[in-house]
Amino acid sequence: MNPFLILTFQGIIGFIFTIICSYYENPIPHLKNVYNNNSTGMFTLFIFLLLFYTIFGALKNIYRMVTIMLFTPMYKHLADIIINPIYIIYSFSIGDDFINDGNPDYFYFFSNIILLIIFDICGLIFNEFLILNCCSLEYDTYQSISERSLELNNYSEDDSTNKSNETIN
Repeated sequence: MNPFLILTFQGIIGFIFTIICSYYENPIPHLKNVYNNNSTGMFTLFIFLLLFYTIFGALKNIYRMVTIMLFTPMYKHLADIIINPIYIIYSFSIGDDFINDGNPDYFYFFSNIILLIIFDICGLIFNEFLILNCCSLEYDTYQSISERSLELNNYSEDDSTNKSNETIN
């Protein structure tokens, strides 16, 4: 089934639920209150921003769908964990985090940074962005498996060519 068709059905069902909920709790008195308490320009801006919010919500859902279609969850997780050290450094630099008794806790900060860098390196190895050519760690990588399958294909083609040459002779 087409994922964009699923998003369309989700939007239609959400619209139907919104209409049902609006009959249960009528939004028109609240909307009249916003209209009466604000100028016409502010009310127009309010309606425009509601429309803008709806459009951006749809674009966010399309972005999620395309991301899921293009990338595996492990690649998306890798992008998330690589950003974590940047968040921690930013948080520490503006003084929002790693505070103990009013003073910055450097040990806690550096231990977190070191652990996050180790996690990032392990994630890069797991997703085969980094391939370690020691201790046979490269054996089960995509590249190594592809090379072995090509060698096996070439071997079977050579073997079938030799057998066909033997039958001709």
